[in-house]
Amino acid sequence: MSVIAQLMSTVDRTIRSTTWQGPARQRFEQEWKGSFKQTLHRLDEAFGSAGRDCIARSEELLRVVGG
Repeated sequence: MSVIAQLMSTVDRTIRSTTWQGPARQRFEQEWKGSFKQTLHRLDEAFGSAGRDCIARSEELLRVVGG
């Protein structure tokens, strides 16, 4: 599990278990479930894709140079 996925899981657990009540909590929870979490998920996917691309490129370089 990536660090970003762990962060999202931690925030989800914290929201479920908190005693925080009121309009500020409702606004935060709506934003978290909406734009915040979606943006972090896209970032996590982008980092994963970039990492896979780096690995593939390094493997190809090693193959080409005979390493």
